[in-house]
Amino acid sequence: MIYLRGVFSMRYFLDGNFELNKIEANVLHCLYKFRFLTTEQLLFLTYPELITASFPTNPRNDQEWRKSYLTKYSRVRRELVRLEKFGFLRSQMYRVIAGRSPLNFFTLNAEKFNIVKDLLEIDSLHIGTGWNNDFGDLSIDFYEFPKRIEHHLESINFYIRMLYLSTQFPFKNEIDFVDNVYAARTYPIENGEKVRFRPDAELKIHGYHQEKKNPLPGFHAWIEIDRATEFSSTLHQKFKNYRGYLAHVAVSKENTPPLILVYTNSSTGIVRRWNSLFNAYHSNLMNYSPFMNLFVCNAQNLFQTIVSFTERSVMLLRVKERIANAAVPNMGFLGTVHFGTGRNAGNESDPLTPLQTACQEVLGWVPHFVLTENNPNRLQLYLFLKYDGYETQGICRVLDFLRKWDQLPNELKRAKEVIPVFYFKSGSPVGVPNQLESCTAEEKAVLSRALWFSTEQGIWFDEMLKPFNEMSMVNPLTYGLYQNV
Repeated sequence: MIYLRGVFSMRYFLDGNFELNKIEANVLHCLYKFRFLTTEQLLFLTYPELITASFPTNPRNDQEWRKSYLTKYSRVRRELVRLEKFGFLRSQMYRVIAGRSPLNFFTLNAEKFNIVKDLLEIDSLHIGTGWNNDFGDLSIDFYEFPKRIEHHLESINFYIRMLYLSTQFPFKNEIDFVDNVYAARTYPIENGEKVRFRPDAELKIHGYHQEKKNPLPGFHAWIEIDRATEFSSTLHQKFKNYRGYLAHVAVSKENTPPLILVYTNSSTGIVRRWNSLFNAYHSNLMNYSPFMNLFVCNAQNLFQTIVSFTERSVMLLRVKERIANAAVPNMGFLGTVHFGTGRNAGNESDPLTPLQTACQEVLGWVPHFVLTENNPNRLQLYLFLKYDGYETQGICRVLDFLRKWDQLPNELKRAKEVIPVFYFKSGSPVGVPNQLESCTAEEKAVLSRALWFSTEQGIWFDEMLKPFNEMSMVNPLTYGLYQNV
């Protein structure tokens, strides 16, 4: 249950004829925060222990869970009826899925709206951030039922799923979430007009060890709910809006999330959707694409995607350890390793090499690479980048590296070939999108030679996404010498 500051000491309001219980207080809190909610969504926000891995599809065979669900559903439903009777709520039916029963959505009612704001201790004219229950003094206009509600329904379902996943992460954490009321920004353009930039939501995961004063790398992302109904032109316009806002931020120095997480309800067409989203993102974000990262997730890979991000430093160190074992003469290797990572897991100094630092000044990001010099006629550069699941940054940084090649230090230019090495946590690699709209033939050829490494399984994969033959005894740092160019 989400607890309100000070609300439980405030047992009566109005003229003392209405007593607010804990469930009702939580309902009003959630409706002020999320505006439009179904009975079932309010149930899970009140009793998050009921959320299961199959959400929003509920278990059918777990009788004990079902009994608890029905008991608590009836309780929440009873309080909703009472709140609506006393003028705090109103409701409206929506047919969300054709052929299924309509869903009843609740929101706050104008009659008791100011009383709810008093309950939440919201100061008049306060402009809140939405984070950590810092609510603004909103107008009742924000609570007018929209014509269509499917997008909002999916957005809240995403947050409820995150409440469940927060109990599964390998670290202690707190989840915070704001919808498009607080995630929206306005920025000026050249002609003086202002443009509304409005992601669907924004999510923060605050990670920590045993004490909150020892934070871990967290997760902060804009959220886009993708129902796979947007045409290519709409996707391009969406990312043009991102580019416009990021250009404004570069001047104003505002803090922004480093990530865009696109959550799609598609379970079978995610590869096709990934292709469309990647091309719209890369062609419109342009110079920002190496610094932002876009993830495409569905219910099946959401957990793995977030964990791979929060554990990215550990993954990089595992790659470095594997490279140290392979970059030795008795493994047939001659060359240099440029794999300083800033700091390692033990918080000890792990400085960048001078060549890495020189590259960083050109690129704006730190590359990790190995120069293989076994064959003087085929000097190669292996560029290591994280690419786990459906994410953009690894590919975008390869392209950025190639496009700034002429500005990089002359020492690198002795290498005539660049071999991307994409590392990921576990499972099988996700290949480069089949149709890359904003790439040259030469860039596509480089990406087609990519190798892959699973940091958890310690398995290398070739350019065809097949595991290396263990009997071949090929050193992955010299594998490119055997590829056809």
